[in-house]
Amino acid sequence: MSRSAVLWLADWPLTAADVPADEPVAVLRGDRVLASTPEARRQGVRRGLRRRQAQTRCPELRLVEDDPMRDARRFEPVVATVLDLVPATQVLRPGLVVSSTRGPARIHGGEVAFVDRLRSVVDAGLVDGAPTSRVGVADTCAVAILAARRASPTLHVDPGGDADFCAPLPVEALREMVDHDPAHALRGHTRYADTSMEEFIAGVRRLGITTLGALAVLPRRSIADRFGETGRRAHLLARGDDPHRLAPQDLVEDLQVRRELDPPAEHAEAVAFATRRTAEDLLHELARRGLVCRVVAITVETEHGERLERHWRSSDGFDAPTLVERLRWQLDGWLSAPVTSGEPHPTGGICLVELSAVEVLRGGRQLTLSSGPSDEQRRAYQAVTRLEGLLGPDHVFAAREQGGRGPGSWVVTVPWEQRETFVAAPRPWPGRIPPPAPATIPTTPTNVELCDETGGIVAVSARGEISAPPARVRAGSSGGWIRVVSWSGPWLADERWWERGGRRVARLQIVDDTGVARLLVVESGRWAMEARYD
Repeated sequence: MSRSAVLWLADWPLTAADVPADEPVAVLRGDRVLASTPEARRQGVRRGLRRRQAQTRCPELRLVEDDPMRDARRFEPVVATVLDLVPATQVLRPGLVVSSTRGPARIHGGEVAFVDRLRSVVDAGLVDGAPTSRVGVADTCAVAILAARRASPTLHVDPGGDADFCAPLPVEALREMVDHDPAHALRGHTRYADTSMEEFIAGVRRLGITTLGALAVLPRRSIADRFGETGRRAHLLARGDDPHRLAPQDLVEDLQVRRELDPPAEHAEAVAFATRRTAEDLLHELARRGLVCRVVAITVETEHGERLERHWRSSDGFDAPTLVERLRWQLDGWLSAPVTSGEPHPTGGICLVELSAVEVLRGGRQLTLSSGPSDEQRRAYQAVTRLEGLLGPDHVFAAREQGGRGPGSWVVTVPWEQRETFVAAPRPWPGRIPPPAPATIPTTPTNVELCDETGGIVAVSARGEISAPPARVRAGSSGGWIRVVSWSGPWLADERWWERGGRRVARLQIVDDTGVARLLVVESGRWAMEARYD
């Protein structure tokens, strides 16, 4: 079995953004820190921290928004350099590639000589100030990633020694082994798993299991019964027995889809949009056969007859949004390469795109009895796809539920392509009103007056005590009074109290004698209608 060599360029998002290493800077994805400079880490800024936590630890921290397209575009010359040395190279993500050592080790005089040669050619092409490369070599790709992250600058795990290398490491190392995509790692989410990796790590910690060695000696059946598929895979990883090795494990047959573009396209977004349905057809056929695609070959041909190809790898298997995202990254890297750089560069429009499932494994997702979406779902998806074609992918959104106290913050819109990967932050929300959710939420709350039987304005104390039962309500100061027949609450909420614009409010539900239910909110003694129940 061929061994895996993983080349890692630490903090690649910072390198791609041309950030000086001696300044406190962090790359932010959403509300989480994705990468930070050594100076920022010295002040306590770590990956996974929320924006406000990072700024509290380092007040002078400069934040840079994450740009995956930029990362892939800047990483393309590095991949081309590695491919000149090792043709059988797969990209895990920008900043991380994996190669087989079998052939290159024979050519360069052994595994150590090959790794030294690999590092030298990559470091020679890096810009000044970029961190030097690190290489880890092991029997499996997952353990090679661990070795690369701990290399200085290289680390070779002895053949057959993956389990011994993993044994003393903490169980938190599973985060690095399971998911190569930092976005998934921050969410603690793994595809095709009934329990997230974060939940698994917390669970085994509570059982007193702190190292991978302690996890490896437990019965696999017991771990799988307790934690499902995530536990089974984690147990294999802890033993250094990852079934997802670099070499194909269960290659049934070559699956390939093609899309011809007429007229030829010259922009990455246009090509990615045109081939999205093609990518979905490939993955749907794989799912129908019970297969998962872990390595895909992206091949394009131009109107001048040029043919470019690159392999991308996903630790948990590709889904449609991930595959289209990798296609867009790769096309942007090819199309943006200067002609004088010597890197692969299309000189004409792209007229053909091929997607090939290079490595497939048994164990796909369970389909419905109809083996696919319904006709209504297909028509709805076609309508959304049409809108994306007219407006662009950044102008079509899907609604997703998230945390929050007020009804206006319960639902957030996310780009359509990210609808399946969006994960709301799990947290308690003290002061949140109970279900059901109101049906109508006006853009601007309507000012109202809420009075008791004596005509006095109803007030809510800092302890959540109401001054008197509400008896009548009216909109503004000129509307007619409506009698209140029932009410519930109030619910106190301190919203964003740590910011200058924070607010302390109380919410109250009322039902008037016309049968209409409303959600009222009081702030600084003034009442407003925040939502209405239908």
